[in-house]
Amino acid sequence: MENEESARLQKIYLSDALDQVLANPTAAHAWHHLSAYFQCCDTALQAQIVQLLHEHIENQGVAAFLRATFCAALLHDVKYFTVAANLLLHLQPLHFDRVIAFLGVAWASILANCDGKQEFVTQMRALDCPELMSLLAKRLTEASHARLSARPIPVVKKVALIGSHLGVPSHAPTRLFLQHAAVMMGEEIELRAFSCQEMQIPNMSELFGNGAFFNLSEGEAEQWAKLLPKPLNLHLSNPKLGVLRRYADMVEPLSEFDPDLIFFIGMYSPLVEYLYGQRPVVALAVHAIAPIVSCDTWLCADMAQASAGTWGDEIALGEPSHYSHRIALPAYAAMNRLEIGLDPDALILVCVGYRLPQEIVGEWALRMCQFLAQHRGAMLLLVGGDAGMPEALQSVDGAQLQLLPHQENVSGILDCCDIYVNPVRMGGGFSVLEAMASCMPVVALAGSDGGNKLGEYAAQDLENYFAQLEELSHDASLRHEVGHALRTKFYEEYDLGHAGPRLIEIFEHARKNFIKRQP
Repeated sequence: MENEESARLQKIYLSDALDQVLANPTAAHAWHHLSAYFQCCDTALQAQIVQLLHEHIENQGVAAFLRATFCAALLHDVKYFTVAANLLLHLQPLHFDRVIAFLGVAWASILANCDGKQEFVTQMRALDCPELMSLLAKRLTEASHARLSARPIPVVKKVALIGSHLGVPSHAPTRLFLQHAAVMMGEEIELRAFSCQEMQIPNMSELFGNGAFFNLSEGEAEQWAKLLPKPLNLHLSNPKLGVLRRYADMVEPLSEFDPDLIFFIGMYSPLVEYLYGQRPVVALAVHAIAPIVSCDTWLCADMAQASAGTWGDEIALGEPSHYSHRIALPAYAAMNRLEIGLDPDALILVCVGYRLPQEIVGEWALRMCQFLAQHRGAMLLLVGGDAGMPEALQSVDGAQLQLLPHQENVSGILDCCDIYVNPVRMGGGFSVLEAMASCMPVVALAGSDGGNKLGEYAAQDLENYFAQLEELSHDASLRHEVGHALRTKFYEEYDLGHAGPRLIEIFEHARKNFIKRQP
C-alpha cells in the first residue's frame, strides 16, 4: 500500500510541476522543479510531457530557450542545444550573461562528448558560437564609450595579456596564461594582464531550464605567484557584476595602460573582438585549433591543418603562425609507488583529467575494461577525476582501478607509472605533454589535443590504439624507447623555455598585419 500511495503522490507532484511550468514558462525555478520529477518518468511518459511543452509554449522568447535547455539536458539530445543557440541569436533584449553562460556550458558539453577537433569545430559552429561572439562584440561596442588611443605603433614594447578566466594553476588555460606571462617577463616587454573572469556568472542556474551550472573556481594570487618570476600587474573584474559591465569597465585600465599589442590566451572573447579594431591582436587557443576570435595572427602548432575559414565570415581570423611551445614543467617531488598505494610489480596505466567521468565512455571504456580483464597484472590509475569513478568502468576489478583526486604533484605520480593512456576526448593536451616530459610512452588518438602532441606516434583509430597498448604492455624495452623519443620531442617542440624570441617575432609580424588592415 505504501508503494501505491507513493506512486500516486509522485503523479500528483509531477502533474502540479507541469502545471506550474505551463502557467509561468519564463520562470526558471518552475522548470527546475519539474526536472526533478521528469527524471523519474519512463521514456513514454517523458515523450508525452515534451509534447505538451511544445504544444502549449511558443517557439520563441525566454520560455522557448528554457524549454530547449531543459530538453537538451534531460533527454541528452544535442539538437535542443542547437535550438537554444538559434533562439539566443534573436532574443531581445540581449542578455549578455545568458549568452556567455550558454557558450561556457556548450563548450564544456561538447568537450565531454566529442572525439576530436573536427567534431569539436563542427559542433561549435552548429551552436552558432561565431555568430553569438559577433553579436556580443557589437553589443559591447554600443555599451563602451571608451577606446584605446588612436596612434602609430612603430614597435611592440607594451603588451596586454588577456585571458577569459583565471582559476587554480592546474586549470590548463590558467597555467597557459601564467606561464606565458612569465616568458614575456623575461623579454624586453612591459606587461600587464587582464581577465574579466567570464566563467563566473551570477545566478547562472537561473538562466537555464535545466539549472546548468558551470562556474569555475577562482584561484588566488599566492597560487599564481608560484608560476611567475616576479609580481604581475594584474587587473581582475568583480565577478558579482554582470559580464557586460565587466567588459566595459575593463576598457578603462586597458586605455590607461595603452598597450601596443593584445595577446589573448583562450578560446573566445567579446572583449578581444572589440579591441581588434584598435590594436594588433595575437591569439593562442587553449585547444589545438584556431581560436574563435578576430586577430592578426593566431598561434598554430600544425600549419598543415591551419584553415582561415574554420569559423566562417563572422570571425576575422588572421594568418596562422607556427608555434608549438606550450608549457614549462613545474618543479616536482619524486615519489614511489607505495606512497600512492600502487602495486610495485603491476603494469600501471595512468590518465589525468578534470572531466574523466564524462570522457571515459563508449567503445574506449568497453575495450579498456576488456584489456584490464585480460591483463590481471595491470591496473588503471585515474588522477583528477574529483567527480567520482566513471560509470563505464564499474565492471573492472577493484584491485585494478584506483582514483586519486586532484594532485599538485602530477609529474611525481607520472614517474611511478608505465604507460599514459588518453581516452577518446578532445582535450588532454597538457597531461600528454607532462607524460612526454616524464619519459613515458603515450597512447592517444590523432585529431585531438593530446594526439596532436604525439605527431607520428598518435594512433589513427581505436584498433591501432589498442594494438599499440598491447604491444607496449608486453615490451619494457619498447616502452623505454618510445618514452625517450617522446621526451626528446617535448624538449625540441613544446618546452616553453624556448618561446620568448619566437613570440617577439610573432608580435612584430602581427603589428605589420595590423598596419595593413588600417583604412
